[in-house]
Amino acid sequence: MLELAVDKLGDSSWYARYYPLLEREWAFWEQGRQVALEEGLYLFRYSDALQTPRPESYREDVHLAKEAEDPLAFYQHLRAACESGWDFSSRWLADPMKLSSIRTAALLPVDLNTLLYQHARIAAAAAAVLGDGVGQERWQQRQEILRQALLRYCRDAASGLFLDYDVEQGRCTDVPSAAMAFPIWAGLAEGSSAAASLDFLEQVLLKPGGIVCTQVYSGQQWDAPNGWAPLQWIAYQAFQRSGRSSVARLLASRWCALNEAVYQRTGKMMEKYNVEDLSLEAGGGEYPVQDGFGWTNGVYLALRAALRTDA
Repeated sequence: MLELAVDKLGDSSWYARYYPLLEREWAFWEQGRQVALEEGLYLFRYSDALQTPRPESYREDVHLAKEAEDPLAFYQHLRAACESGWDFSSRWLADPMKLSSIRTAALLPVDLNTLLYQHARIAAAAAAVLGDGVGQERWQQRQEILRQALLRYCRDAASGLFLDYDVEQGRCTDVPSAAMAFPIWAGLAEGSSAAASLDFLEQVLLKPGGIVCTQVYSGQQWDAPNGWAPLQWIAYQAFQRSGRSSVARLLASRWCALNEAVYQRTGKMMEKYNVEDLSLEAGGGEYPVQDGFGWTNGVYLALRAALRTDA
């Protein structure tokens, strides 16, 4: 948002106004969420210090905790998944069909760390504008650390896919997700390092209505058959950045057509969509499908505008 404000308004004073908040945000992630991997390299995780049920779902959490091996750790992992925004997904589950097996804090998410890589890049640019050479160098070092760590730990050697890294198992997880688009969107991965993930996004995760979250049918809302607007935008940008503009256009046209069809049927934009069976609504999760959201409206408008520009 800060970068958009500077670019669109042409006013670099925004950097001075919000630079202290960039520092404060980074400090938040350093407290209990930074995981050292080897000398000089680290990545971040989602976490929560509290080992108690969520206030908004107290009864449900207490009931589900009875199935968990460690109820207190279960609460902590559940809260961490809520912090991620992907609440919930098989990405975080030891058993994809059991929410009680959640272990979010044991994983180093590829999308979170890409976003913090972007954070460091933008903060370095802000420091340069402010004439803070020491700060600029510090942010550039953080950016480089995350780049190296993401390429080393979150890119699976066998498949070439960008995946979450499991600290306890010492390897990447086996749940490919749309989050693999993030390093490519950020320009962190290009060429051969991006090829496998781009192929997987196009050949496996791209469905008739857009990009599906995962291949797993767990009953959770951030799994198949659902797609969410922010993931469409990130994947679209990843394809565009990598020179696969025809795939980007195909994704955009499918997502916009789905949004329009559902709107014609219901008179509403929705928070998420079933991208596999276009005649059905999205489902799963802890609550009914919500009427949509700024991110649905914004991504639709941006992709529809891009399609008009490309025509």
